Amino acid sequence: MSSRSLPEYRSSFIRPTRSSRARSRRAAVLLTLLTLLLLMWPCAIASYAAPTAQSAVHPSLGTIGQPRPQSTKPLDPGTLTSITVTPADSSIVVGITQQFTATGNYSDGSTQDFTNSATWTSSDTTVATISSSGLATALNSGSTTITASFDPGTGVVSGNTTLTVSPLVLTSITVTPANPSIVKGTTQQFTATGTFSDGSTQDLTGSVQWSSSSIGVATISSSGLATAVNTGSTTITATSGSVSGSTTLEVTAATLTSITLAPTNPSIPIGVTQQFVAIGHYSDGSTQDISSSVTWSSSDTTVATISSTGLATAVAAGTTTITATDTTSGINGTTTLTVTTATLVSIAVTPANPTIAKGTTQQFVATGTYSDGRTQDISSSVTWSSGNTTVATISSTGLATGVKTGITTIAATSGSVSGTTSLIVTAATLTSIALTPPNASISAGTTRQYIATGTYSDGRTQDISSSVTWRSSNPGVAPISDVSG
Repeated sequence: MSSRSLPEYRSSFIRPTRSSRARSRRAAVLLTLLTLLLLMWPCAIASYAAPTAQSAVHPSLGTIGQPRPQSTKPLDPGTLTSITVTPADSSIVVGITQQFTATGNYSDGSTQDFTNSATWTSSDTTVATISSSGLATALNSGSTTITASFDPGTGVVSGNTTLTVSPLVLTSITVTPANPSIVKGTTQQFTATGTFSDGSTQDLTGSVQWSSSSIGVATISSSGLATAVNTGSTTITATSGSVSGSTTLEVTAATLTSITLAPTNPSIPIGVTQQFVAIGHYSDGSTQDISSSVTWSSSDTTVATISSTGLATAVAAGTTTITATDTTSGINGTTTLTVTTATLVSIAVTPANPTIAKGTTQQFVATGTYSDGRTQDISSSVTWSSGNTTVATISSTGLATGVKTGITTIAATSGSVSGTTSLIVTAATLTSIALTPPNASISAGTTRQYIATGTYSDGRTQDISSSVTWRSSNPGVAPISDVSG
């Protein structure tokens, strides 16, 4: 027994020592950690097992552990590579307008008209301005670069050409036909031809201001189309600035007596079109093309349909009656259209392998051969294309325009059938023009067709009748068509 007293011994037994207090704190911490571990254990087990049931999703990478889904966006059929502006290197005089066209060329060989969607600019607006639709107006003599630009989303693509404005002065305007006579209710198309200070001429029909002195007799549109309202006489005038030209239009009371259709009783295969013309015969013995003012119909639209302009489309084998009716008088004319089961077997494109100069045109014709051996001009119903639109473009009617030197393939396609030929564009320049027939003589009231043949610096000749401007020195004696000669 210790010599310490009992109270002192009890006190030393009950009061914890410093080391025992430290051990107690460690035990409390361990107990707390163990409790937390036990509480978290089920969650840890669940989270560990979760990836075996499903894959985690990352907001930017997609599903982790699985292949990323491939894009379903369709491939771009073609990339816009260039824009061709036509006509190439044109020349006009002060005060005149020039319509430009922008054609987009794609990497797959296809083309698209960008005339109304491109951004048009003129490098020198003091020489010529240009509208958002590609219509340039000549202001002063000089040269300017006309540019058409378009951004398909991958960068701006553009094309350009040069417009030259000459300082020529418009000296006179001739309105043709001279002093025509038409029937009340019908129309007459007028043409305005401008003559300039150097003796050259130009068709100004679309740029002059048209007027009728008596709109009670006949009205006239901004494009020169007169409509006869009542019998009488009116003066038709074309004005550009301070220069004008006029002619007299007589409206008669002659009545329509009959209508004939041309061609008579044609036969065409399925899928082919046929253009009909309605000729009106009047009480005064005159005749007039009234195709645009009659109502066209087909008695059996399952065989062939017909448009408001008289263009019939063959749908199925059989026969149908094509009728043109004057809604005012009720008079009509008819013909029979036969549709055969013959199929198109080949297409020939003519002329074969022609050569033209840069800036000139070439009209192509597509002739289809059918299974029954018959042939037909199908130029208006095929799809025309140029293999290289930077060398030459081609219109929906088969008119090719040489853009730059080179060679391209011209194709005419109908369904799965096509025909091709090559077109060569050279840098030759026009040196002279010859007219045929020379020194012709005709009777009053009759017509004469002239042909303009151009001779080029490479010795080659070409029919340029459709690309020249025609002029008569005395239109009062013999007016001439500014379009065809």
